[in-house]
Amino acid sequence: MNQTGNGTTNGTTNGATGKENRPQTSSASPNPLGESGWVKVILIPLLIALIGLCGSYGATVIGLIPDIWDHLSSPNAPSPTPTFPARTAEPITVTPATSPPTSSGEDTTLQIMEFWPLETACHPGHSWSVELWVRPQGGDGSYSYYIDGVWYADSINEGKRIHLDQGSCLPIESTLMVHSAGEVRDREFSIPVPACCK
Repeated sequence: MNQTGNGTTNGTTNGATGKENRPQTSSASPNPLGESGWVKVILIPLLIALIGLCGSYGATVIGLIPDIWDHLSSPNAPSPTPTFPARTAEPITVTPATSPPTSSGEDTTLQIMEFWPLETACHPGHSWSVELWVRPQGGDGSYSYYIDGVWYADSINEGKRIHLDQGSCLPIESTLMVHSAGEVRDREFSIPVPACCK
């Protein structure tokens, strides 16, 4: 069998050039990163972005941890009492009434409440006398007493004894009038002759 300088199989040496023949590979360029390299290129920036986005929220949560821990460790601790700014009371001005109301509830109508003879007495010369008791009410409290139009006495806020003389053994028949605050009340009366009058 004839042999030449060129090898007929892979791995033989070219007799003319002295170069070693190597196996042929694909003409496409190989992936410089490999499959794991692409994963690192995509995931690492994504994780960094997520960490940056959550950083502010994480810091807030971390800052709240001591307060939450204190609250959980002492559940019976009283809640702090809220404080409010003090308010200054405004002065209140009260204007007094020009004149106080008058509501005594008393009846001011003039009336003769009591009127009767107290005692009689006989005198020489066929004469006698009588003491009358009069108590008015109402009016202005100031009273004037008249017998048959003749003034006899005055009183203030009280009754009055009135003395009458009769010069004969005849009964006394007259009219009592009481004046107060422009009002007049009258009462007719008759007093019989006492037995001592002879």
